[in-house]
Amino acid sequence: AANDELLDPSIRIEALITRHNLRMADVTTRQAAITTAQDLITALRLDDMLARDLLLERALELLDQLDYEREQGRHFESDRIGANLLQPYALAFDSGVPPSSNLFDRVTIARILREGGRPESALKAWDNLAREHPAALEVLLGRADSLMAVGDEGSLGEAMLIYRRLAQG
Repeated sequence: AANDELLDPSIRIEALITRHNLRMADVTTRQAAITTAQDLITALRLDDMLARDLLLERALELLDQLDYEREQGRHFESDRIGANLLQPYALAFDSGVPPSSNLFDRVTIARILREGGRPESALKAWDNLAREHPAALEVLLGRADSLMAVGDEGSLGEAMLIYRRLAQG
């Protein structure tokens, strides 16, 4: 462990992501890897901006896979990707990540939070994006989807207003 300090931070972060993936592949450690995201959070603590970028890269691949499964009508599989594979990334990003000035990164993190089962955190991220980009279609849809996921009566009503406004053009 003392020699780990001598390694380049990107190598240490890659090693932590690899260990997370190994824990996800092992049936005896999988649930803990999903619910605690221990290695991913540790990676963020090493170098939060570098880890954010590397975690985004990995999670984006999972989002692409989730979108593909959803487009193919395989909703059970897309739900599994969100609930199992994206949940640790959502937990890690929700634990505190330095904000990115890159709009694509911010939208991706908001999607990861939503698909990974953290709708309240996703809604906060979409609200922040909506203040800067109030008419952006992806922001409006993401915000509405997160409002639906939050599920309380006020949130559902607000989501329906957004969907109705979008349908009217």
